Formats: sequence, structure tokens, C-alpha cells
Amino acid sequence: MDRQAVGIADTDASPDRSVGIDVDVVEQPSAASPAIVRIGFRNDALETRRFSFGAVVPFGPLSNGGTDQPQVSLVPVGETRGAGHYCDRIPDSPGSTGWRIEGDVLRLMSETICRLRSGETLAGTYGLFWHRPPSDPPRSMEFRFEAEWRELHEDRTRSEYAWGFSLRVE
Repeated sequence: MDRQAVGIADTDASPDRSVGIDVDVVEQPSAASPAIVRIGFRNDALETRRFSFGAVVPFGPLSNGGTDQPQVSLVPVGETRGAGHYCDRIPDSPGSTGWRIEGDVLRLMSETICRLRSGETLAGTYGLFWHRPPSDPPRSMEFRFEAEWRELHEDRTRSEYAWGFSLRVE
């Protein structure tokens, strides 16, 4: 498990045509760093819009879920707006099963409101950590992640959107 490659397997189209979302693996896992994934959220509309996210912008910690399968989490790292302590301990080196976090990944229950001008992008970087590594890993695994956001309208209504992507770990 110490030799892994991470790639984007699939990305949903944004359910809001005036929002662009980009996902890139910007760093492969190594002895110095877990795999790093960058997610960018862009206002493609011609006007300034207000969006509501959780505690972390653009998205908080994401886990693939499911207790009957290996589990991985994308945890905000680096300069990601709102990044904080989301698990008991983020390791500074990989263990025998790769980059692994211990304990639960916390979900902060708060809201961050951002005003985005036309063409403006909010981006976050996320470390990919095993939460529950497989005891006998298959050659290739895919993990699905889902996130949501809200647009805040001038008439005080909200439009809610959900979006997702899949990562492949080989």
C-alpha cells in the first residue's frame, strides 16, 4: 500500500450551469505528503452572487461513507479557507498502511457566506487520508464523494445544490 497513484475517476456536471467546479489531483502520495486534491468553485454568471457553504470554503471534510468498505476522507489542509482541526490527529508521516487518520472526522456545524464576483473562484486543498484501510486491498478502488452548497437570493430564498466526484486509488 505504500505505492499508490490517485486520479479523478469521474466528476459530475454542476447542477447549476452558472457554477463551474474543477477537481484536480495536484500531488501524489509520498513519504512527505498524502495525496493532495484541489477543488475550485467558480461563479460563471455575469453578476455577483452570494453562496452559502459549511465551515470550510468551498467544502468541508468529505468522506466516502459506508461502514462495510474501506473508507477514505478528504480533510482540508494548508491555506484552505476555514481549515482547522477535523480529526483527532493528522499524521506527519505515512504508516505501514499509508497516510491514515485516527478517530472520527469532525463535521463543524456552521455556515460561511461568500459573495463571488463574475469569474471569481474559491479553491480549497484537501489531503486524502485512509480512515479505514482495507486489510487486503484490491489493485484499484474508487471512492465517491458528495458535497452541497446553497445560493442566497436577494428575496431571501435559497437554492440548494448537490454535486459529487469519484477518485480512483491504484
